[in-house]
Amino acid sequence: MVVLNFTIIIELGLFLLFLWVTNKLILQPVLHNIDKREEGIALNEQAAETDAEEAEELEQRYAEAMAKARRAAHSEIEAARREAMDAHNAALLEHRRQADAEVEAQHESAFQKAEVERANYDALAPALADEIAGRLGVGGGQR
Repeated sequence: MVVLNFTIIIELGLFLLFLWVTNKLILQPVLHNIDKREEGIALNEQAAETDAEEAEELEQRYAEAMAKARRAAHSEIEAARREAMDAHNAALLEHRRQADAEVEAQHESAFQKAEVERANYDALAPALADEIAGRLGVGGGQR
């Protein structure tokens, strides 16, 4: 049987005092540290999410900038290629014109020489006929 006396009340009081002191000196500081740590972890998670979003945004901007730079470089290369082709075609056309002019000049020179020789032909024809006849031994020519 349980006897209620003054000792049990003292023991109950000491036990409650022990619980209260343990709560104040051990349990509350430990719980406070755990709460601070959880807050820190939550803040770190938020910071990590924010950093991840910023990194994704930066990566997207970087990809867009690279695509824009590639398009610009491609446009510049294409423009330079077109410019080089135009310069090449212009130079080729100029060389063709010069060649055509030289061919025309040579043709005209040959035609003029042929006209001069045709004019001289009448004067040279009798002498040439005598020379041919002489070589063939047909008479009329001198040897």
